[in-house]
Amino acid sequence: MLIDKQRLRALLPHGGGMCLLDGVERWDAESILCVSKTHRDRNNPLRSRDRLAAVHGLEYGAQAAAVHSGLLTRAAGAPPTRGYLAAFKDARLLVARLDTIGSPLEISAERLTADVGDQIYTMRVSALGRLLVSARVLIIVPPEKS
Repeated sequence: MLIDKQRLRALLPHGGGMCLLDGVERWDAESILCVSKTHRDRNNPLRSRDRLAAVHGLEYGAQAAAVHSGLLTRAAGAPPTRGYLAAFKDARLLVARLDTIGSPLEISAERLTADVGDQIYTMRVSALGRLLVSARVLIIVPPEKS
């Protein structure tokens, strides 16, 4: 594992169980591949009625995009910034639930654009090569107050 869960937590504003990713397998300037088994965890904070709906895969993808953005910011020597999830577009949920998937999730995010304050990513959640969830994610980074 290139980056473990402890280091991931430093890149995400989420605390405790809301850090859904377990690690980063690889990343470069354009993309990231993360892994997770938290979809099978009965204590996953997104579960409702002991189920984890596929729509929550969007949060997994958004976290992968946030980690990628944080890694790029650190690599550039810039101070950390806080982005806000603004929108999902073209979301596709190809399964009803994630908790029934027995193998680890592979969560990928690819940065399409990065303008001042705005970042657009495509995200995909897969398991054993089977696509489960996909979407485009818009992240807004507000300008710093002066």
